[in-house]
Amino acid sequence: MKNVDSLIHLIDELIRAENEEDNSIAEPILSQNFIAIIRASGEEQNREDLLKRIDDPPNKNIIRHFKGGHDMIASSKNFAVIESIVITTDKVNPTVMPKLFRNMHIFVKEDVWRCISWEVTEIKDES
Repeated sequence: MKNVDSLIHLIDELIRAENEEDNSIAEPILSQNFIAIIRASGEEQNREDLLKRIDDPPNKNIIRHFKGGHDMIASSKNFAVIESIVITTDKVNPTVMPKLFRNMHIFVKEDVWRCISWEVTEIKDES
């Protein structure tokens, strides 16, 4: 259970880095061998591009919140996949409809747990 809690903390920190536009929070969490984040738009970013995007997002009004908890999808001694649902809202215009995104973080155990891949998928509102 301790590993799950520490991994959830790392995911919380990655989202905090995006919300605070501070890549120094995310940098130590991302593996030097980070493969990519695949954003909901289909855009793929390597480690360097992701860190730049965290510091300078295209929409500075977006804030991210978790909806519910995190689910461990798969794990072993040195590997873990965790799913979470993130809601984005516009902090300047709260009437803009929030969007839902499934985030899949893949971690590997190096000297410590580090994120090696991240995938984001938009969840469309069916109502």
